[in-house]
Amino acid sequence: MPRHKEETKLQRVVEALNGLTVDDLKRHLALLPAAEKPARKPELVAEIARHLEGDSLRGLWEQLSE
Repeated sequence: MPRHKEETKLQRVVEALNGLTVDDLKRHLALLPAAEKPARKPELVAEIARHLEGDSLRGLWEQLSE
C-alpha cells in the first residue's frame, strides 16, 4: 500500500482518537504494551497512534493468536 494512503488512514484514526475523552484514551492505552503512560490528551493520542502503525500494529496482531 502506498505510504500516502497509510498516512491518510492514520490521520483519520488520530482524528477519531481526539474525539474521545482522556479517561477513554487511558483505558485504550492500558490494553497496549506501552512503556509510557502519559496523562495529557495529545500524548495519549500520539502513544496510541504509534502502536497502530507499521510493525507495531503487525506485532499486536500476531499477539492476538497467543
